[in-house]
Amino acid sequence: MTPSRGHSDPPSPIATLRALRRDALEFLLDQSHRPEPVVPLRLGFGRVHLLNRAEHVHHVFVGNCHNYGKSPYYRHLRPLLGAGMFTLDGAAWRARRRAAQPAFRGPCLKEAIGPMLQAIDAARAELDAATRAAVPIDLGAFSARLALDISMRCLFSTLLDRVTAERIYRSLGVALCCIERRLWSPVSAPPWVPTPNNRRLARALAVLDGVV
Repeated sequence: MTPSRGHSDPPSPIATLRALRRDALEFLLDQSHRPEPVVPLRLGFGRVHLLNRAEHVHHVFVGNCHNYGKSPYYRHLRPLLGAGMFTLDGAAWRARRRAAQPAFRGPCLKEAIGPMLQAIDAARAELDAATRAAVPIDLGAFSARLALDISMRCLFSTLLDRVTAERIYRSLGVALCCIERRLWSPVSAPPWVPTPNNRRLARALAVLDGVV
């Protein structure tokens, strides 16, 4: 974690966007060290607020959640995630949440334990083999493949071969980077404009759609 620097006023909109595009996690961690319980951040023509106190987070997400909607920034995730629980808001979100809620209750979760353990055993065997052969492993890619393996086993009762898993991992990384660039840009071209970033995103989404 980066040590907190001295703080005065929040950075300017341009400085904020530059910092977010350079390293969003480092910037947000740095801002979380500010003494104010609520830190306003200006993003181009918009403004968001960073909540630094647990009671304020509870107020927004639990205590008075009906008074707060999702940020317009979520629209940038629609090309990747579609119109699902993560991107919907209001009545549409509540309907999807009610429909999915039974899957996260005790009996359904217990049914997922077996497939999870199978995925973990397969991952452990891969690590053991790599250790014996003294082969380095990219833990980021390895963890992503494990999460994907668990998801496919639990949700679809199917297995993915390593080549397909790698394609999904790489394409998902490209898509997220492209979306992040749009997210932290004061002005971004519509998705149908063939900018380099939009073309990269379209290619990555085509790979993901092809796998599905």
